Amino acid sequence: MRRVLALWSAFASERGNVAIITAIMLPVLIGGFGIGFETAGWYQTQRSMQNAADSAAIAAASNGGASYSGEANAVTAAYGFTNGSAGVTVATSNTAPCPAGGNTCYSVTITKPVPLYLMQVLGFQGNATLNGGYAELMTSTAVAQAGPGTDVYCLIALNQAGTGINANGTPFANLNGCDVFSNANAQCNGHNLNAGAGDAHHSSVGCGFTQHSNLGVLADPYSYLGADIPTTSCTAPHGVSAFPQEPTRPHDPALPNVSGTGSCSNVTWGACLSGSYTWGSTVFFEGDVQLCGDTDITTPAGGTQMVIVNGQLDTNGHTLKTDCLAFGADGVTCTSNSGLSIIFTTDSSSNYGNTAYTHAPTETSAHNGTIDIAAPTSGTWSGVAIYQDPNLTAGVDVAAAGNSPTWDISGLVYLPQSSVTLSGAANTSSNGKTCFVMVTGQVTVNGTGDIFAQSDCNHAGLVQPSQFVGSRGTLVQ
Repeated sequence: MRRVLALWSAFASERGNVAIITAIMLPVLIGGFGIGFETAGWYQTQRSMQNAADSAAIAAASNGGASYSGEANAVTAAYGFTNGSAGVTVATSNTAPCPAGGNTCYSVTITKPVPLYLMQVLGFQGNATLNGGYAELMTSTAVAQAGPGTDVYCLIALNQAGTGINANGTPFANLNGCDVFSNANAQCNGHNLNAGAGDAHHSSVGCGFTQHSNLGVLADPYSYLGADIPTTSCTAPHGVSAFPQEPTRPHDPALPNVSGTGSCSNVTWGACLSGSYTWGSTVFFEGDVQLCGDTDITTPAGGTQMVIVNGQLDTNGHTLKTDCLAFGADGVTCTSNSGLSIIFTTDSSSNYGNTAYTHAPTETSAHNGTIDIAAPTSGTWSGVAIYQDPNLTAGVDVAAAGNSPTWDISGLVYLPQSSVTLSGAANTSSNGKTCFVMVTGQVTVNGTGDIFAQSDCNHAGLVQPSQFVGSRGTLVQ
């Protein structure tokens, strides 16, 4: 019995020791967990504050005017750090010291008290207070400097009256990597087109991640090519209309599809295309061109100018495609593509405003066709995929670009007098580089409008239009 009591006494003594040790260590354990959780939270807060300060400093330097501070505060508020709210302070300066010398830099400093919770168990009281409790004051600073800024455009509206670029809820538009410009107003509602900058001669509202208003008028960057449009003196054979138009009713005569001979062998009156063609440097079509089946075009290394005189290009539910001339080692990547420039023009200045003719790509069937072409990458028409004579004033509008027909185009689409409604997708050609630039008179981008991101216009043979728009901030510290 005495032995049993001794064992029980020893056990009770050990339990007491464990309880004592646990009581002593519990605050340490809680404090340890507190340090882990709260320092992780501090790290996340610090990262968010630094991102906000960086963006705000860039915005302030890009603004460069009297409202720089307001713009910086608007940026930090967008990140959740509003000056004067929840203990946050945002301090800005346009006379901050620059790392390279001088005091012309822009700085943004954000401070925010972060409340303490479990760490108080260890007696840590922080260096600030918030709502009467202990807190730790966190600080992030960024410094930016104004520098020259040039915007590079992939969408230009040349009209100087009204609204040149109009977008209505366009969640699919993706102009990442380039900017847009309107010689009139630019108005984007519900979506900014994912463009870097939305620039305008008048006001720019909502287009691009940044907007620049009241810029100078942008001159037409490609009108000079109008003087290089090829011409022909060939006349229609006997019994054939000079500019045949495709049938508008079931019993109307079909296009004659008559080709010339001799010196006019590269001219066709009223073309109905289907199958594969190998073209020279220039081919002429007088009147309408209709696809009667899928059509593949192979061109010389310098490309082909497909000149359509007083006529439209009706895909008619089929595909017009430029072929690949050479593939890479994988057998898939096109290393050298056929290049095609589709040029719409007229026979004389008296027909510039003739409403009897359509000078644009169209789709008249119930089935959607496709223009899948890459522009030439060298020569006079380098980078030009579709070109309307800048003197044309009638029959130039495009009512359903990218949708009827579908546009898979690498290069420039030049429609300077046209009112364009972009309702579908403007994607990259199957055998071309990722590059799409459109110059219009006026453009409306609908909710389903989608323009593929820019990345490789240099290799597509196109020099994109650009202009200096003033200072643009860059981080220096």
